[in-house]
Amino acid sequence: MQNKNFFRFALTGLNIIRPHPKYININNQVKKIKIPNLLSRYFNEQNLKLKKINNLDFVIISSLTNRSDLKKKYPIFEHFINRLIKKRKKYFILYRNFSNRRISKKVKNKFIININHNFNEYFLNLLKIFFELFYLIISFNTNFTQKKIIIKLFSFNNLRSSLYTLNEVKHLNNLINNLRPKKVLMTLEGYPWERLLANRLKKNYANIKIFGYFFSVMTRFHNFPFYSFGKEYDLDYILTSGIPAKKKFVKKNFEHNKVFVIGTNRYKKNTKRKKMQRNKVILLPEAFHDEVKLFINYSKKINEIDNKFQFYIKLHPSMNNKKDINFTLKLIDKMNIKIVTNEQSEINFGYAIFRGSTSIIEFIKKGSIPFYLKKKNEINFNPLYEIQNFIPSIIEPNDFIKHSKNQKRINKKTVNYCENYFIKPQNSLIDKIISG
Repeated sequence: MQNKNFFRFALTGLNIIRPHPKYININNQVKKIKIPNLLSRYFNEQNLKLKKINNLDFVIISSLTNRSDLKKKYPIFEHFINRLIKKRKKYFILYRNFSNRRISKKVKNKFIININHNFNEYFLNLLKIFFELFYLIISFNTNFTQKKIIIKLFSFNNLRSSLYTLNEVKHLNNLINNLRPKKVLMTLEGYPWERLLANRLKKNYANIKIFGYFFSVMTRFHNFPFYSFGKEYDLDYILTSGIPAKKKFVKKNFEHNKVFVIGTNRYKKNTKRKKMQRNKVILLPEAFHDEVKLFINYSKKINEIDNKFQFYIKLHPSMNNKKDINFTLKLIDKMNIKIVTNEQSEINFGYAIFRGSTSIIEFIKKGSIPFYLKKKNEINFNPLYEIQNFIPSIIEPNDFIKHSKNQKRINKKTVNYCENYFIKPQNSLIDKIISG
């Protein structure tokens, strides 16, 4: 993306967030949608207009995965909004709706965006995307391998997702135009809408300061969040949940004085635990069914060799729903595995097996010895890659059995690193950002 272009940025397939196979292949990134649901979006329009709020300090852009999120106290941004309330600052939350249903419920200081679709606009944007793709193919600087990658971007999922992104950015821009805040705070995960919206806001409202909050996993080959694309597309300021993330942004040429560690409400104080139970093992898959299957099959093979271990599986928060829990229960039927939904379980797990999940952070802080489960010939997406020399990688079941015998204590450097990965909310710094 050396030749930056608004419609090129919109191509979902070029925005590879991190090296997990589910993120690399665009056909795995986008959920399948039923045709009736797709068509209904063109005929059930929402009035996407808001009245201006005088002296509005912040517009906060977050995500809504299901209706119950509205009952929660500001997921992701809780610590930041608490300071806004304490300082009596005006704020308004725009929720990007990913619940797969239209939600029209009105809540004070909140607005759920149900994206409207315009066929004529979609058609025009589609032509512009096709132009970009054909241009990339015939470009003299594009080699054969790159051309093959670009051809895959003609897939239905990539085109649909890219069109959706362009439409969503238009609506977000219009809503911010209605509200006219002094500052905008959004999630920063590496999705194309983030840079596209930053670009539009900078062009249309030069006085608005744009903040992005990086609160997620960090891997060696993490791409888009950490790339600087210049003032046109970069956010003005970056906020992070921990110290390692800030170091990586600065290393990737972001200005040191524009990256701030504000901590996270996910932080949990490290408490002394009782003696770890070495036969108890917690499995920490990511939010994909394939990952859940991988962990369950791996633990099954371990028990076939040595049945002294009791396995527990902790599902990703987005999978704590009836459908995914039932899917998991079917897989573990008649097996020595139990589902754990609460990290504050009284069980002192002796070992924790993980791949790309940041849940491993809290279990390490509690004293669990970590093992990174790796497939053969797979790119490393260990969120603790910076200290991976202190964490055994396991491929075969015998690898775990062998290392669990030798590894009786957790390395202090590993614990110290995890203490800084997600730090407690930095209220004084947040107050300066709010007032600045």
